[in-house]
Amino acid sequence: MKIKQILPVNSTHGTLIDVYSKGGLKEEALHWLEKMNDREMVPDEVTIGIVVQMYKKAGKFQKAEEFFKKWTLDTYGKAGQLKEAFETFAKILREGDGGAPMPPDTRTYNILIFLHTKHNNITMAASYFKRMKEARLMPNHSALTRMYIEAGMLEKAWLWFRKFHLKGNMSSECYSASVDAYGERGHIFGSRESFHELPRGEDADCFRV
Repeated sequence: MKIKQILPVNSTHGTLIDVYSKGGLKEEALHWLEKMNDREMVPDEVTIGIVVQMYKKAGKFQKAEEFFKKWTLDTYGKAGQLKEAFETFAKILREGDGGAPMPPDTRTYNILIFLHTKHNNITMAASYFKRMKEARLMPNHSALTRMYIEAGMLEKAWLWFRKFHLKGNMSSECYSASVDAYGERGHIFGSRESFHELPRGEDADCFRV
């Protein structure tokens, strides 16, 4: 192809990413993904699934989440195709290594809540939170607090913030997310109080996030 100056198309990139991923050559797979990005090519559902599974198998769940969010929000989200985004997400993250269906986990629900809240679909976000509670799974602080803030339920948002804060398992990024969420909606009091709850010494970290 190179000799004939023929550029690989979208499906060719996807095939190469698939082959390298299955062969355990993650760096090569990511190299071809980067080439797609350089040419402003959008990976299809299959390629997105391959990359997410590759990160999951490597134990890099945060990377898998970031990659999925980036492409669903940039492609489906901007086109208003949220239904497709959610269906793709559910299909990808509920599949095990052998393709067998698995119950949604904490990360699955957190991203669904995040996506719906990001697009002001608070009713759906709340329904996923309800399912999460029924499954006895702990929600992500940032996604949950933002959901209540977007819905104008400031008291509930603050109660959940305090619950996570008192347990002492919040990072500086979590505090920063609360400061931002309140501030974006003009709720200065909540933003200020979230900042004041920061453990001493983490104020600078909050500003750097």
